[in-house]
Amino acid sequence: MKRIFALLLVLTLFCPSALAETIRQQVNTPESLQDTFTSNTGRMTIDIKADVIVPDISTLYEIDVTPRLFNDEELSRLVKGFQQTDSQLDADYQVLFGISRLYEYKNAHIHLIASGMEDNGTWSDVTAKCVVSDETYLTGYMSVLQRMHEGPAAHCRYTLEEAKAIADQAAAIVAPNYAFSAWGLMGLYPRDGSDTRTKDYDYLEGYQFCYTPVLEGIQILYTPNEDQSGGLTLQPVRQARLYISITDTGIYEIRWYGAQDIGEKTLVASPLPFEKIYEVAKMILPLAHMEHEKIYEDAAALVVDRIQLNYCRVQRRDKPGQFVLTPVWDFFGCRAIENKDGTVRLCDINPNNSLLTVNAIDGTVIDRNYGY
Repeated sequence: MKRIFALLLVLTLFCPSALAETIRQQVNTPESLQDTFTSNTGRMTIDIKADVIVPDISTLYEIDVTPRLFNDEELSRLVKGFQQTDSQLDADYQVLFGISRLYEYKNAHIHLIASGMEDNGTWSDVTAKCVVSDETYLTGYMSVLQRMHEGPAAHCRYTLEEAKAIADQAAAIVAPNYAFSAWGLMGLYPRDGSDTRTKDYDYLEGYQFCYTPVLEGIQILYTPNEDQSGGLTLQPVRQARLYISITDTGIYEIRWYGAQDIGEKTLVASPLPFEKIYEVAKMILPLAHMEHEKIYEDAAALVVDRIQLNYCRVQRRDKPGQFVLTPVWDFFGCRAIENKDGTVRLCDINPNNSLLTVNAIDGTVIDRNYGY
């Protein structure tokens, strides 16, 4: 008996993870959630039929991150991913205004540019791009149209699965610690305005895939909310994302945003129970979308189809140039309109749209448009 006790003591001391509860167990999270309720006015319905997704981990952290320029090794991987060869980047670069760096690499019509702007010691944008040519410009529709069109993009010989396989291979070369997060159809438009196409879908000639970092077992999910902020953030800085665009000829463009250094991490000792998180969500969801209720009155509805634990980068209010990755709960879904016959028409159809983001530590609400 003493030997068994001693063995358990050793396991506890030297293998604490073997006995640790998962985060799902710690915060008592259900596998799924179904609920229907109305706003305080009774004029908007919130319908929740959602899977509750929690990574299989036992610890959460707050992680300091600092924006920076891309380095030569990262840019070299960017070119290798584009060509999927062992080509080496010419590391010569030109310094512009003492802060921006312009790289040029031309081989088979590849043009690579890396840039960053610094203001009072903080970065406002950090971007690296590798593109076939500058004769056209693209517009990405991240996952908005995937429920509206079946089959391949117009004029593209690749199916969605084939295009994603190409993008996955490139992403593994460029950013091996990133994982697939979202996809959408992509439009190409001539810069000289000579295009004569009349149907919107004819412009959607390819696919765009988004990859985001995985840290401490949790992926930093893509949401379009930050992209739509329009400079509302205290110090707007690109989120860490890798976009790979596939057209009929293969990889058309790779864009990499948000190079960052990972700093200190602080263990989250006591994340809030999911029950408390959901109490906040029930109270705030109707308030956060009051304008939808005002427009459609008694026909307004919110549909939540996924609830997921992930990291969100938050600006420090007292130090706008510094950021921390904080564990949050995102309530994904869309706004909707209830028709008179009882059916529901979805409005902003985007499976990556977060209707509400709640801090998993203290239950405060984070506005992704403002970055805190």
